[in-house]
Parts: sequence; C-alpha cells; structure tokens
Amino acid sequence: MKAWQRGLVVVCALLTVFGGVAYAQTPGLSAVEFPYTGNRTAVWIVAQLHTLFGAFILGAPIFIVISEWLGYRKQDLRYDRLAKEVTKVTVILFSITALTGGLFIFVLLAAYPQFTSWFINQFYLVFAVIYPLLFIGGTIVLYAYFYTWDDWKGEKKGRHIALGVLLNLLCMVTMFVINGPTSFMNTPLKGEGVSPQDLLAAASLWEKIANQSWMPLNLHRIDGNVAFGGFVTGMIAAYMYMGAKTEEDRAYYDWMGFVGNL
Repeated sequence: MKAWQRGLVVVCALLTVFGGVAYAQTPGLSAVEFPYTGNRTAVWIVAQLHTLFGAFILGAPIFIVISEWLGYRKQDLRYDRLAKEVTKVTVILFSITALTGGLFIFVLLAAYPQFTSWFINQFYLVFAVIYPLLFIGGTIVLYAYFYTWDDWKGEKKGRHIALGVLLNLLCMVTMFVINGPTSFMNTPLKGEGVSPQDLLAAASLWEKIANQSWMPLNLHRIDGNVAFGGFVTGMIAAYMYMGAKTEEDRAYYDWMGFVGNL
C-alpha cells in the first residue's frame, strides 16, 4: 500500500468516526440485533480487534525510539534496521487501527444506540475534537518520522530521534485522553446525597476524565502496550526468519526476535 493510499484510508476512517459521532446526536435510534453472535459478543469482537491494533501502534513507537537510540549510541546498524522495519509495520497498522475504530463506533451505535448516544454526549469534546485531532497529528508525525529516516542520518540523527520522541508523546496523550471515557465506565463520579444525573450535569469534562481508575489504567496500558509491541516484533522476526534467503539475514532476524522477546 502506497503512502497516499494509507493516508486516504486514515482520512476515510476518521470521517467514519466523525460520522458516527454526528449520527449519535440523532434522536430515537433503534437497536439492531446482530445474527449468530448477539450484540454483546459483536461489540466485544470489534472492541478487542481495535484494542489489539491500538496497543501495538501505541507501544511500538516506544520500542522503536529506544532501538534507534541504542543503534546511534552503540553505532550498531542492527538496532537501526530493527527500528525502521518495525516502523514500516506501524505505518501500515495505523490505517487499520483507524478503520477498526470507526467500525467500533458504528457497531456500538447499532447495538446500543441509547447508551452510546448518551455516552458520546458526555464526552462530546473528546470524541468529536480532541481525539481525532490527536490521531491526525500522530499520523502526520509518524509519516514524517518514517520518510525522513534515510535523509536524517549522521549529524541529523539526533533530530530524527527527537521526532520519534514527539511521536511517542502524541501517542501517549492520545491514549490518556481515550482512557478517560474508558475508566469513567468503571469508576463514574459519585457524591453523597446527590443523584447521578445532577452530579453529571454539574461535573466538568476534566472531572469525568480524572476519575479514580484513570491513572492506574494509564500505567497499566503503557506497560501492556510496550510488552505487546515487543511480542509483535518477535512475531515479525519469526515470520521474516522463515523467508530469509541468507545465513546473514537468518542471524539478524534471530537476534531481532530475541530483542523483541527481551
């Protein structure tokens, strides 16, 4: 898939998300019953699919930048090659993550329209503005990071690593933002002598996001995403090892698998 095609996929997926958020404002939505799986299982499948892709594209950049920095510091080209090959996969999976996110929104709206409409309205600024803008920003920086790899070498290598650090910061903030609504479902606001409706009506967006399980979830997902990114790196190495034509490539992919597992 070429760069412009991947970019088009991301744009279409984001338009899908915007469309889903706008559709959620429509009153009187009726639920659809999914055949074979049922609604709960259908939501679980698409949510799990989106979470797995999201875990990799958020965790892999941490793994990538550390590898690139090690290669620069040790002057070991294996680390630089490893980082670039994993970045190539990350660029592809960014598009798929956006598509599965759009699918997730529409399956939620189809299966549980009343709850999803209410939930999106509680975090409208997050779903309609903040999260899409962060995702677009992360996509632009990721493409810039990948396509400047060969140009920013030698004295410019530090600049390229700094761009990778910026990518990680954007990915981290994106994850923190979307963890707000997620953790809110586990630990919603509570107050003595106040009804839940009145409590929500008076609460700010920040009060809803910064709930009791928000930061523990952030820490857990950072750790889990890095572990998952390393695991997928090992899986990529194993696949490439089986197709390697020379002993030199086999030795490299064997080492790459070891680093991913470590």
